[in-house]
Amino acid sequence: HVRDATLLAARRADGPSTRVYLHCLPRTLMAKWVAALRAQDPESNYVHLEQLGTPEEDITTVIDTADLLPVREEAMALHRSQTSPYEVMSPDLRREFLSAERLTRVSPAWDGGTVETKIFM
Repeated sequence: HVRDATLLAARRADGPSTRVYLHCLPRTLMAKWVAALRAQDPESNYVHLEQLGTPEEDITTVIDTADLLPVREEAMALHRSQTSPYEVMSPDLRREFLSAERLTRVSPAWDGGTVETKIFM
């Protein structure tokens, strides 16, 4: 509902020229997460789900956030009452998840071409 309300607000505010992105996780990366989860917790409800994540061809924007990895991990560690989905991951897989933000541009509609690496030009 939050996503739908945000998209509606953006359309009403500035029309189709307003840039709007949705955060996404690529299917290949989600498959690696499921494999790691299956190895550590085969009873998890998630290990039987198929097609988790966004198809790679639908990802329009990839922003390198590798320099923020230590800060992100420190921030997650502060939420001790919450179980992190990254706990079952190897350091390499966690780095793969947290060193880039993947987005799908929904407005203006993506017309293909080179994947964006910046959202503020």
